[in-house]
Amino acid sequence: MLRRDGLPAKMVAFSHCFRKEAGKGQHSFGLYRLHQFSKVEMFALTRGEQAESDQALEHMVEIQCEIAEALGLPYRVLDMATEELGAAAFRKYDIEAWMPSKGDYGEICSASNCTSYQSRRLNICYLDEKNEKKLVHTVNGTALAVPRIIQTILETYYDSEKDKVDIPECLHQWLPFKTIDAHRPSLILK
Repeated sequence: MLRRDGLPAKMVAFSHCFRKEAGKGQHSFGLYRLHQFSKVEMFALTRGEQAESDQALEHMVEIQCEIAEALGLPYRVLDMATEELGAAAFRKYDIEAWMPSKGDYGEICSASNCTSYQSRRLNICYLDEKNEKKLVHTVNGTALAVPRIIQTILETYYDSEKDKVDIPECLHQWLPFKTIDAHRPSLILK
């Protein structure tokens, strides 16, 4: 049982994911749709109040936009139509980045407000100010779907004249290289 004053609770997790439908459809090649991939996921548990879970959703979308901007990726935010939502989602945003290989935008992350759909099934509750048991709202968003971000960086920063990929500056502090030779990816250039 969660305490009201401990909400909203915000968490982040790194996970390995599996898709049984991978390998089907027009975008089944390359890094875009893999059977197994890794991602960084954001979670929030809020009091069962619509305004609070909406605020948590907007905050996650802001973080996703900050990541895309820091990486220098051309992107757009889509407020998904009702018929595009899964059963759990009350509201969902997709963040899409321009992918030259597709000649179009492709989803790199999404964020959903599931209100009490998940907490009802998982019995995730908190005690309100009257000490009564209430369901939390769950909000989740992908901070980074690793293969899609790698694909987008490689395509966006490929320099055809030099035949090299320049790594976005915001990543330099974590990587020992700043450029990748496109023909010899194992040869990292400083």
